Amino acid sequence: AVAALPQWVPYSLKILAAQSLQYTDKPQRCLDTLYKMKHLLKEPEKIKWQNSLNIALANVFTRQKEWRMALSALDEILQNLESTLDYEFSTLHSSKNLLATADKDKSTTHSQHQQQQQRRALLAAAKIEILSRQGRIFLQVGALSEASTIFQRAKQEQPHIVAATNANALENHNAAATNALTDAAEALSLSSFASPTQILRRHDALLAHAPTQLLVNDALLYFANDQYDRAMEAFTAAVDHHRFVISAAAGENSVPSSLVTPGLALAPPDHVISSCLNNTALCALYTCRMHHAVSMMESLVREDPTEYLTEPLAFNLCTLYELGSDNAVSGRKKMVLQTVAKRFFLHDVSAESFRIN
Repeated sequence: AVAALPQWVPYSLKILAAQSLQYTDKPQRCLDTLYKMKHLLKEPEKIKWQNSLNIALANVFTRQKEWRMALSALDEILQNLESTLDYEFSTLHSSKNLLATADKDKSTTHSQHQQQQQRRALLAAAKIEILSRQGRIFLQVGALSEASTIFQRAKQEQPHIVAATNANALENHNAAATNALTDAAEALSLSSFASPTQILRRHDALLAHAPTQLLVNDALLYFANDQYDRAMEAFTAAVDHHRFVISAAAGENSVPSSLVTPGLALAPPDHVISSCLNNTALCALYTCRMHHAVSMMESLVREDPTEYLTEPLAFNLCTLYELGSDNAVSGRKKMVLQTVAKRFFLHDVSAESFRIN
């Protein structure tokens, strides 16, 4: 079905259409279609879309609990990271477009050094993302030592991101020294030129999310080892960092759409805060602070139902209602929660999540 689509249909939409087949009565068609698309890819489209297809395959395998196949798809992404980054930089940056100035050689050398540093940072952030996903698969199957090893590998990549971030901050601090180059670029209508800083901004979400991923990894490992107090601290730290990143990025200008490519295909998940806070509430429950857990979950729903009222949170909160109240009181609270979900059109939260008989 995907092969019969017109050429003008975006390839990303074809991948999404193939993924949606897993929700039909013949879910195997999803994998068949994705593998067929992957087989038919030719250069240069192959390097452009192979990560997106492997991410889709990993997600489908994870949902079907085919852990080995999911790990294999993620391993293939790790193997392709170098060539994928080469594609990113060849697409978004070309040293040939550097403007001729009196200090051309010096500028070119500086640009190449900056590009190499930021390339290492992007590679590190991508590895953190993939290794974190692999480690969490090991956690799901109870392989705690393997998960700990994978998470430790991910943590070893952080210094590259710190170094590039510090260098980028220094460059911004000395922005006055680059005004001449910026003015010249605007005069020559080079507004779409992708400087190394623009490339870094293109992946701001991936880079900024890396420390959060590492904190979540630690928290999940603590949780799996029944260290609930330490897990709660790590989950809270992850939430604080993620919210800081979001508030800091609120006033930043986004990269022009012409610079956006499939690239690494590693968009960070958008449910980090809700998942972390939900897990924090579970830690409170396991440390015999059930009322604190209920209060924490309810505060999330009051803050932003569309963001935080997810299916796991609804199920866990309704379970706590049953444990901490009689049938009549818990029933009323569950009805109120379901009403909130209907009021905000949260159709992805199934009726079974509210545990209403």
